[in-house]
Amino acid sequence: MTIFAEILLLQKMMKQLTGLITLICALLILRMADAKVATPLNCDCKIKPFAQDKLIGDCSITAPGQYELSADCSTGITISASHVYLNLKSHVIKNDSHGHAGRGIVVYKVSNVAIVGPGKITNFIEGVLLDTATNSSVIGLDSSDNEQGIRVYVNSANNLLLANQTDSNTSNGIVLGEGSKRNQVFLNSTASNGVGISVKATSTDNQIIANVTSDNSHNLEDGNPNCDHNKWLGNQSNKVNSKSCIH
Repeated sequence: MTIFAEILLLQKMMKQLTGLITLICALLILRMADAKVATPLNCDCKIKPFAQDKLIGDCSITAPGQYELSADCSTGITISASHVYLNLKSHVIKNDSHGHAGRGIVVYKVSNVAIVGPGKITNFIEGVLLDTATNSSVIGLDSSDNEQGIRVYVNSANNLLLANQTDSNTSNGIVLGEGSKRNQVFLNSTASNGVGISVKATSTDNQIIANVTSDNSHNLEDGNPNCDHNKWLGNQSNKVNSKSCIH
C-alpha cells in the first residue's frame, strides 16, 4: 500500500473513530511513511519556481514523490503536483521580512498531498493554504504567529487537518473557506487567535471533532444557518459557543 492509499484509508477511518484511537492510527501510518526513502529538500529555490502566481510559495515541488526538509527555510513552498508526501522533520519555515508576508506552504490545484510534522511555520499571511486541493492531509504541524494558521480555500474538499497547533494568529487559527466541503478537522489545538476554528458560510458537510480551543476572541464559529450539514462534536472551549449546533 502506498503512503497516499494509507492517508486515504486514515481519512475513512476518521469518519468512525475519534480521540486517542484516531491519533494512534495516524501515528502508525506516519511511522510507516517515515521508514521509506525521501528526497531531501533545503528550500534554496533551485527547484523549479512556480511563476504563475508570485503571491504563493517562492519554490515549488512539481513532481510526485516523498520529500523531507533538510534545513530551516525562509521562503515558502508551493506543492503543484499530486501524490506528494512532505515531512518537515522538525524544521522551521519562517518568513524573515518585517510583518506577515507570503504563504508558508501552498497546496495548489492538486490531490493526494500529505504534509506532516513536527515542524513550525510562522510569520506568513497564511501558514498553510489548501487552494482547490482534495484528498490531502496536514498532520502534526505548528502553524502559529501568522495572520491565518491553516486555511482551506474555496473548492477544496475531502481534506484532513489532524493534531495541528495553531496559536497567536491574528485572524484565524483554522478556517474552512466558502465553498469548501467534506473536510475533517480533528484533534487540533488552537489558542489566542482572532477566531480559533471558523467555518464560513457555504462550507458544508465538514466534521469538526475533538479539538481544543481557548482564549481566542471567538473560539468556534459556523457561518451557516444552524451549522447546515456540518458536524461539531466533542470540541473543548473555555467560552460559550456562538450557536447551539456547535458542541
